[in-house]
Amino acid sequence: TTVYNCLQILNNVTLVAIYGEVGSGKTQFALLIANELRRPSVWVRFRGLNPAQACSRINHALATISHTDVGTNWQRWCRHACSLIPRQTILVFDDLPRVQMGELLFESLTHLARSLAANNIQLVTTSAFDFPAELKRIDNNTLISAAEIPRFFDDEIQELFRLHGAPHDFFRENRLGLLASLTRRHPTL
Repeated sequence: TTVYNCLQILNNVTLVAIYGEVGSGKTQFALLIANELRRPSVWVRFRGLNPAQACSRINHALATISHTDVGTNWQRWCRHACSLIPRQTILVFDDLPRVQMGELLFESLTHLARSLAANNIQLVTTSAFDFPAELKRIDNNTLISAAEIPRFFDDEIQELFRLHGAPHDFFRENRLGLLASLTRRHPTL
């Protein structure tokens, strides 16, 4: 299934970046991934933030999770903060702004991904924008994988509705086909 395929990719990299048009269901897909992993997760929202504000949000989230204060040497502090996050934690950065090479957000995500990898912590990001090719290529393509939001199969559509409390008999009368058609099988359901 779609979620299983993404989980297989996540087994081989530290960061999976899911991108796609606004309203295509990226957040719902990330929710399904985090739910399927059955591990501690931390959800950080970035909706409406510019790159500079996103860097501040990353710092605040790391400081909160690790119970530390941002240090004067950011890279050293980031490594230390990541070492204090419980192993097997999954971080979800939802609705990241556009990341561009040469900007602080690019550099922050690069160092963060390396620090997370060193501590066996994974990160799933969602954004309307794909990551720059230079970011995806760091560490010889072993750290980050980016994928456009995939289309859902029928069983995944049912699972998503069940996660949100749909009654068991909700899918009688061919509602599944109608929902799949209306949403173009995007997880935005």
